[in-house]
Formats: sequence, C-alpha cells, structure tokens
Amino acid sequence: LMSAGREPLLLFHRVRTELKQAFVEALKDGELQPGNDPEFAATSMVRLGMGAFVDWVVSQGDPPTLRAELLRSLSLVIGACS
Repeated sequence: LMSAGREPLLLFHRVRTELKQAFVEALKDGELQPGNDPEFAATSMVRLGMGAFVDWVVSQGDPPTLRAELLRSLSLVIGACS
C-alpha cells in the first residue's frame, strides 16, 4: 500500500485521483453546483474514508459495516457539493 519516500499511501492517492476526476466530470455535466473544488471534494472524501476505515479496523468490524460507512461518507461529500 505504501510508496517509497514521503508520498502518502499509494492506494489512497490513486483513489483521490479517481475521485477528483469523477467530481470534475460531475461539475461539467451539471450534477454538482458550480464553484465546487474537485480537489477539495476528493481529498475530503478520502479523509472521511480513511477515518471510517481506521474506525472499522479498531472495532474489528465486518465488511458490510465498512461499506455502509464509506457510502455514508460519500453521501456527505456529494450532499455538500450539490
């Protein structure tokens, strides 16, 4: 999961890159309010997702619980941008 050097977790960097592209496309398609920052939205989503993942690991949760928390996090970000 980790890359060499000071880079963040490579997996989360890739997720953020893909999310940023999705937010850029959503803005172009008029699915999100104009003026939203795709970089900020993607970074926020990754941070919420990392928090949900850490909480899930600490509580030794099951996969459906993690999925529900990640979907909730995504819904919060999309709701804030809509």
